[in-house]
Amino acid sequence: HFLVAIIFLLISFIIYSIYGPRDVLLPTFKEVFENISFKIIAKYFKFGFAIAISKNVGSLITILPILFLGVFVSLAEVSYFKIAVAYTSIPLMLLAPISRLLNVQLPKSKELGFATLRQHFIKTSVYSGLIIFVTLIPLLLLGSILVKTLYGQEYLPSINLIYYLSVHVLVSGLAVG
Repeated sequence: HFLVAIIFLLISFIIYSIYGPRDVLLPTFKEVFENISFKIIAKYFKFGFAIAISKNVGSLITILPILFLGVFVSLAEVSYFKIAVAYTSIPLMLLAPISRLLNVQLPKSKELGFATLRQHFIKTSVYSGLIIFVTLIPLLLLGSILVKTLYGQEYLPSINLIYYLSVHVLVSGLAVG
C-alpha cells in the first residue's frame, strides 16, 4: 500500500506540475507550501491518527482468534470458526461505509463542540446498532439454510458458533462511532 501511495504521489506531482501552470485557478506549489498551517494539520492529524489506530486494532482483533485457533486446534475446527466469523460479519459490511464517513464527520463535529460530537456519536451508535439488529435477525433465522447452500453440508457444525458470535456482532454494531 505504501509503495502504491508513493507511486501515485509522484504521478500526481508530475501531472499537477504539467497542468497546474496552464490553469490560473490552480495555485503554484510555492503558494501551496506558503499557505500551509501546521497547527491545523497537527490538530487534524492527532485526531485522525487515533481513528487510524483504532481501525487497525479492530482489524487485528478480528484476525487474532483465527491465528490462535490455527495453532491449538485442528484445521476443521478453524474452518468452522472462520465460516461463522465470515457469516456473522455480513451485517458489519453495511456499516463499513458509515464508519468511513465518520472518519470525516466526527472531527468536524468535534470542531463544533463537545456537545455536538457527543450527540452525533450517540445517534450514530444507536442507529448502527439498530441496523445490525435488523439485518442480523434474518441471517440468524436462515442460518442453517444459508450455510448449507453457500458453504456446503460439511460446514453445518459452524451454525452453533454463529449464534454465539452474533452477540459480538451486535455489540460491534454499537461501537461503529
